[in-house]
Amino acid sequence: MDIKSYQEKTNDLLKTVMADLRSKMDTAYICGALEVSDYPNDNYKLPKIVITAALQSVTDLHKHNNTRNREFIASVNNLQHFI
Repeated sequence: MDIKSYQEKTNDLLKTVMADLRSKMDTAYICGALEVSDYPNDNYKLPKIVITAALQSVTDLHKHNNTRNREFIASVNNLQHFI
């Protein structure tokens, strides 16, 4: 795949990923699993917790959709050693 095609496809996927991420973050905030009032407004602790959990959830969703493709999983695992 050439760089232009790669960038177009990643931009398309990022739109979906960002929508999924925002939805997961909103759900995480309102679900009651965290006492959001315990976190002060003047720091980033709660947003970091929520973003980290949401990123993991979105990652799992995309990885789950490809679990039958061993080459996909192997490529992801290999690439993680470089980034």
